[in-house]
Amino acid sequence: MERMNLNDAINRVCVEIINDKSYRIGWEANIAMAFKDAFDFSGHKHDNEVVHEVANKAAANFLDQLTCKMCNK
Repeated sequence: MERMNLNDAINRVCVEIINDKSYRIGWEANIAMAFKDAFDFSGHKHDNEVVHEVANKAAANFLDQLTCKMCNK
């Protein structure tokens, strides 16, 4: 089996994130949870609902930025 180079692998992930809504939702959920977990483990007092909302927006924004180069082709 031929190995895929890094650029092709990232492009493939981006294409799948753009074209497969369920795949994108999975990515968003995992990124948001990583953000929320990091905040929870930080020991800072916070409004859980606000952190949840910001984590979701941050995850969506990250994926939009990651895949924006694919949309401009």
